[in-house]
Amino acid sequence: NSSAMEIVLSNVDILKILFTSFKIEKLCQVAPTCKQWHSICQLGDFWTTLNLEKRQISRAQVTELLRRHPSISSLNLSDLSFVDDSMLETVAASLPSLNKLELGYCQISEQQMGIIANRLTTLSELSIRDASFGRFGPGEVVISHEHLTSLRAEGCRAGRLVVRC
Repeated sequence: NSSAMEIVLSNVDILKILFTSFKIEKLCQVAPTCKQWHSICQLGDFWTTLNLEKRQISRAQVTELLRRHPSISSLNLSDLSFVDDSMLETVAASLPSLNKLELGYCQISEQQMGIIANRLTTLSELSIRDASFGRFGPGEVVISHEHLTSLRAEGCRAGRLVVRC
């Protein structure tokens, strides 16, 4: 029955329940359907976890996503070519309650670790995979963060790793 379908597809509470099963990509696909769906898709509840690993996405698009969704508490930026000081500063400025950060397949400098320690103060979990520490090849890197309760470093290259948590 088409009238029953219209009632379901226009009921905000039913749509919220339906949309909770969608991944971010699907939310982005259905958002342009109508104004109501767009506003539902923008709710912070859907944007607590953002996994951008190996996505074909630009720095500008990531910056816009972070600006529009400050409720993101878990962020995966693994295998993005533009994870640098500037991007980490954007993350820190945009996500005041970030709890979990995943980085990987990148070069991580002392300055970037400083941003993570000093600007991402709500961070409790940090996961780094297949990364090189140090600006000019493997060198000493200090991981220091007061609130970090979980640190995973897998397949990383560093001359020396100093952890202070």
